[in-house]
Amino acid sequence: MNKEDLLKTPRGRAIIKLGLYLVFFVVIAFLFHAGSDTIDTKPDVPKKSALEVYSDMTNYEYTYLYNDTLMNGKVYRDSLYFEINEDAYYVNKNVYKVNKETNEIEPIELDKLYYIDNHMISNYIEKGNIIGKNEDYMNNVTSITYGIDTEDEKLNVTTYEKDESIFKVVLNIDTNTIEINYSNVGKVTNFIKDFKVKE
Repeated sequence: MNKEDLLKTPRGRAIIKLGLYLVFFVVIAFLFHAGSDTIDTKPDVPKKSALEVYSDMTNYEYTYLYNDTLMNGKVYRDSLYFEINEDAYYVNKNVYKVNKETNEIEPIELDKLYYIDNHMISNYIEKGNIIGKNEDYMNNVTSITYGIDTEDEKLNVTTYEKDESIFKVVLNIDTNTIEINYSNVGKVTNFIKDFKVKE
């Protein structure tokens, strides 16, 4: 039987229609299969909690208020720069006083330097229990208070979260309060290269 004879008979027309449908569905199936290989090639990465992101922070600016003393500073990896009163300091294993006009640094000895960083706070929180949680729906802020009992003192840590990141921490240690506000997370440039050792 040739092609023209197939078109003339009802059986032949049915075979041609069946063949066209078969080709159509094979092409559609191929397109769906080929498209599904390229759509979802990224592995599922578990999303970090605000506390995990906070604990991993190594690049940020902060204000640190302890009783009536205000300290402004910034952190870049393991280096810390801060200003307290009119003096500026740089800390990287050693403590240096910074001349703000010339950016010269010279090593100094400090009797005591009480600075609580985000890693220390995260360690405290891991040892504590949630004792309070508040939701400020108007400002989309969640505050969580953790209670930590140590051998020497009672410590409460309150974290303030917005957009899945912690922007403020308040520590209550017995009768003392420390408030730390964070900004420019991940945006601090390497300030270490700006300093030169005083000769």
